[in-house]
Amino acid sequence: MKDIIVTVNHACGLHARPAADLMTLAKTQKCKVRIQFNDQQVNAKSLLEILSLGVNQGDQIRLVCEGEEEEEAIRRIADFFCG
Repeated sequence: MKDIIVTVNHACGLHARPAADLMTLAKTQKCKVRIQFNDQQVNAKSLLEILSLGVNQGDQIRLVCEGEEEEEAIRRIADFFCG
């Protein structure tokens, strides 16, 4: 299992387009991809679950990747938030 804390820099947080882009990226990964925010943990391969978190710009989330190629997956997804 690999995990990392990232800050959401997208102007609208993880709403609409950024959430859909994150879900699309997560679905290309072979491992499980989860997002933790406050007391919730959701599947990053589900748009509705990502949106249910209500993540805004400046919020910090924890990304968790577990399974096949988890190290590459966490790097790609962390880059999504840095780019």
